[in-house]
Amino acid sequence: MSGSKGEYIRLDDGLAIYTQYEGGNWYIYINFSNFDHPTPFKKRQFSLKTKDKKEATRKAWKIYLSTENDIEKGLPVFQNYVKFNQILDLLKEEYIQKNTDTSKKYANLIDSLLKPFFEDKNITELHEKDIFDFYMSDTDKTCGYTRFQNLKTIINSAIDRAIFEKMIKRQDAPKFPKSLNKHRRQQVARNFFYDDELNIIFDNQNLSSFIQSTNRKDAQQRRIMFMHFIRLMVATGCRPGDELCNSKWGDLKLHTQKDAQFYKNEFILHSVDENQFYTLLIKSGKTQTEDDARHVIINNDAIRELQNTAIKTVSADYVVKPLSDLAKSQRNRFIFAYNDNKPNFDKVWQQYRTFLEENCNLNLKNQTLYSFRHTFITQKLKEGKASYLIAKNCGTSEAMIKRYYDKNKTIILAEQMI
Repeated sequence: MSGSKGEYIRLDDGLAIYTQYEGGNWYIYINFSNFDHPTPFKKRQFSLKTKDKKEATRKAWKIYLSTENDIEKGLPVFQNYVKFNQILDLLKEEYIQKNTDTSKKYANLIDSLLKPFFEDKNITELHEKDIFDFYMSDTDKTCGYTRFQNLKTIINSAIDRAIFEKMIKRQDAPKFPKSLNKHRRQQVARNFFYDDELNIIFDNQNLSSFIQSTNRKDAQQRRIMFMHFIRLMVATGCRPGDELCNSKWGDLKLHTQKDAQFYKNEFILHSVDENQFYTLLIKSGKTQTEDDARHVIINNDAIRELQNTAIKTVSADYVVKPLSDLAKSQRNRFIFAYNDNKPNFDKVWQQYRTFLEENCNLNLKNQTLYSFRHTFITQKLKEGKASYLIAKNCGTSEAMIKRYYDKNKTIILAEQMI
């Protein structure tokens, strides 16, 4: 039809172009009722910003086909309605399909941390401050270097994906705040426990009350494993992620006096019997292969925690049986497994931190699971142990020890002098 009121041209079911008056710009009209997949709209109509009929027809078909394709793939359509969480969902599906340890970790971080924070945030309204506020909302996200880098990778990938899908222009896209790198370094340097905090954390009554505060047997079992897990971290300085969670009973190695010469320097760090001692072979996390793996000497405190763990998860016989028996009979079993699954204690730590704040008035908002490792390193420096020995034991460099932990030692010694 044509006339002074403009022209209307039907291109397909649910697709048309029209002008509001003769000689005016062409508009597109899309009716979404014919689409096979659900959409957040019933219809959409807007200017194609051209007065040329052929160009308007070409633009309309391009928009229609592109929109149909995006909806079929689950992509958000039309920039004004694109939520950041919709982009995160797309990434999550890709990570799940890759099915690697890293991609699974990314998918979990999207569900557990990113989506709950950003909720209905529009991609066009996302700014650097929103990303900064996300990190500041929970110090667990800022202190751990690996988690910091993982979240940074996900956020940058989501922004790049939004640019690629033309949901946002590159010049309008938020940048990852550089100030967060400085903040993370400052946060790590302070992230250890004082002795009075450790006394409350490891108080048997507090731990017992925490374990019994849930009626679920599987949750109680997980909390029992958590108790031994954090004690072992303070005794060894192991990392709480893949490094310790991937450790199996078969990674325990029994050594006799003939090996003592090789480990003589490490004895300075640990109180052990040089005639017969254990090491835990760390071959996950930052040291990925057995050739690159390191042996962490297990001192008497660590042996006690491992024995208590075995009593709870394997057999009460390990009250008297040696750990070397476990290394053979349970070699492929995770040390801190509950229900035979690889452990993850992030959520349990958050629950225990809340419990201590509510019941003991102990605020640990700046502490993470890594704080137990940081405490081991800080205590050894305070005792005057050589930084190169601490670095070797903990799988890091002497430069990193001096850069991040010497300040902790200074803080402790200064407070003791006040």
